[in-house]
Amino acid sequence: MAQKAETVQEAFENRLDCDELINFSIQEKITQRAAELWKGRKKVKGEAAWVPAPMSGFFPDKKDIWAVKNGDPVKSKFPYIFSPAVDNCGDVMALATMGLELQQLGKKPVLVTNFIMEQRSEREVPDLNGELHQIDGQPAKGIEMALLFGMAAFLQVGFPRGVMHVDGHSLGFEYWAGKQNLPVFTMTAMPKLITSAFEHRMINSCRTVAVGGDVGGVMMMNMIGELGKDYGLAVETVYGEKRAEEVFTDWGKRKIKGAQVLFGDDVISSGRTVFQKVLKTAFEAGANNAVVFVTHADLVQHTLENLNDCQGDVKLVVGDTFPVRPEMEEAVAANQRLLRVPVFESVMKAAVMDAANLLTDVFTNEDTQVELLRQTGLGIFPPYVARYRTVADMLK
Repeated sequence: MAQKAETVQEAFENRLDCDELINFSIQEKITQRAAELWKGRKKVKGEAAWVPAPMSGFFPDKKDIWAVKNGDPVKSKFPYIFSPAVDNCGDVMALATMGLELQQLGKKPVLVTNFIMEQRSEREVPDLNGELHQIDGQPAKGIEMALLFGMAAFLQVGFPRGVMHVDGHSLGFEYWAGKQNLPVFTMTAMPKLITSAFEHRMINSCRTVAVGGDVGGVMMMNMIGELGKDYGLAVETVYGEKRAEEVFTDWGKRKIKGAQVLFGDDVISSGRTVFQKVLKTAFEAGANNAVVFVTHADLVQHTLENLNDCQGDVKLVVGDTFPVRPEMEEAVAANQRLLRVPVFESVMKAAVMDAANLLTDVFTNEDTQVELLRQTGLGIFPPYVARYRTVADMLK
């Protein structure tokens, strides 16, 4: 059973030791393989059509958060199947089967989804005693990667032309997708979230730090830092580790003191970790204010409670990829600290661009990346993958 890390350095080293994909050179290779497969895809010929996936998605709390109606296949040579989320093994099997059925009709479907969330998948697999594969509340090592191998294999059979998704917690999936010759294009909504925050005057023009919450969040931290600079902010980056008792090093705390904190992540539910640990520590270190950016937000009562209870000037900017639960509609609409940004529509627009063969060279052509950003507000991850250069200094 893993011991709780006392220092940021220990937590960082423990994560590197148990997750080989955090190796930065491997991440670059994963992206290079993704670019190669995406460039080699067959181009669309004929009109593209949407085929809604006939399923609803369930998360670990067992509440149905999606309302996806059955869709009749539209006559088209290249249908794009749209599924809000691929977050469990049942979804993968159903989608792969649907893709195979369309291929038998002479069609070549593409899966377009908000995100493929591997961390939701491995927690649904019981062991021989019927218990979930967890140790001290954490997934057992190896289970996640074994499942991702199967996920990539099944989706490659169903969707040989590939998968498009946004801000998926998906490095492991992309690793196996490369091994299975499955083209994957991961976009990020961070540019759109930050633009919306500036338009709503939620970000101040002052000294700013972009803060990461763990090793996997370093790429998000670098992304937010660079996007902030595009708006004229003087942004530094500060590494934090939510698995450690201290969260930030003394070096990081000195940077945070008196600064505006920008924090980014892909998924938020209760918000307890970010608001009651990471930002609590940041405000104790003297942070001036904080803005949190999260693409996929399952807003529940605890989310707003933790947001409102955070002792400091903090705001939350989220995408609309999760529908608001009926019981939360009034509270979400009334919360002055919260901004929901339309990301759902951007994913669809990106798929329309793909259907027009406009994204073939998106990994390698800056002009194409600029056009994607212009039409959808979305960016792509590769420019930020290799930028872990500052972490070593932060851990001193």
